[in-house]
Amino acid sequence: MKKSEYPQAFTILELVSVMVIILILAGMTVSVVRAAIESSRKRKSEIMIACLATAVSMYHTDNAAYPTDATHAEFATALESENYIEFKTKDLNASGAVVDPWEVEYEYLIMDGYAGTKWGNTNSYNLWSNGPDGSDDSFDEGKPDDDYGDDIHNW
Repeated sequence: MKKSEYPQAFTILELVSVMVIILILAGMTVSVVRAAIESSRKRKSEIMIACLATAVSMYHTDNAAYPTDATHAEFATALESENYIEFKTKDLNASGAVVDPWEVEYEYLIMDGYAGTKWGNTNSYNLWSNGPDGSDDSFDEGKPDDDYGDDIHNW
């Protein structure tokens, strides 16, 4: 029996099989990483809403009124200028409003005039993020009282 002049090598079938296995593993890893990133964004938003709610409560205690809800930037300025909270540059957009991890402004609404409705804290204020989809599900009249979609809120 004559020895081959070529060294032993992998067949094309073996190489393709290994590449397919690697691609499957990479695909599974990417989906797990994306889910972890989304989960961390939601948690970051929950924490920021809790911090904003604490700052609003301190502001209300000191001033017997809630910060203005005229614009998002005025709300942020009112809290930061009186040292109730300090924002990082990445937490604010170009107009000075506080943004969530999806780069959408947090919503803030003083609830005067909303007594008797299903909408959150009807005797004080509401803070919320529109969540990953960026659409406001909090005040959708067609949904049940406890369905706020993917919105993250303080009530």
